[in-house]
Amino acid sequence: ITPVGPFCSNDPCVNLNGSPIGGQFTGDCVTTNQFCPDQSVNTNNNIVYTYTLSGCTFTTPATIIVNQQPVISGIVPDDELIELCDGDSINRIYSIASIFMGYNDWTVLGQTTQSTSLNMTWDQLGIYTISVIRYSNGCPSEPQTTTVNLVECPRELIYIPNSFTPDGDEHNNVWIPVFTSGYDEYDYH
Repeated sequence: ITPVGPFCSNDPCVNLNGSPIGGQFTGDCVTTNQFCPDQSVNTNNNIVYTYTLSGCTFTTPATIIVNQQPVISGIVPDDELIELCDGDSINRIYSIASIFMGYNDWTVLGQTTQSTSLNMTWDQLGIYTISVIRYSNGCPSEPQTTTVNLVECPRELIYIPNSFTPDGDEHNNVWIPVFTSGYDEYDYH
C-alpha cells in the first residue's frame, strides 16, 4: 500500500494505491478505492488491501491517521464600537475558547501573530477586522472574525439622556447628565 496521511477530518477523499495492481481496498472510511477522511470518527483508521497473485489471495493491512479539525468559539469580545478622543488609546485583549490543544494564528492589519490571545492597543480611527485560526496536529479550524469600529468621540460637553433603566444592573440606573469635559462633577447647576 502506498502510504498516505496523516489527514485532517475536513480533507477531501484521496485515491488509494496498492501493488500489485488490481486489488481491492476495504476498511474504515474506504469507498471503492478511495479513503475519505471526512467520514472518520477515529484517529487510527484500519484499511486492508486484498489482491491475488499466482492463484493465492493476500491481504496487506495499514493504518491511516486522521486528526480532528479543531473547533473554536467566536472571538471575545465580539464586534465592537469604540469611541476614541484626541490622543486616547484603548487596550483590548481578544481570546477564543477551544478544547483542542494547539496554537492560534491571529491576523489583523495584514500581519499574523501566533499567540494564545491577542493584545491590541487601538489609537487610530477606522474599521478593523480581526481573524483567528486554531491549529491542532497540523489541522486548521474554520476562521473566526470580528470587527472593531473606532470612531471619534462626540465633541459635546454635555449629553443629557432621554431615558434610564432602573433595573439594578449597574448601568443607567439613575438619570443624570453626562459630562465629557470642562466641569466640576461636585459643583454644577
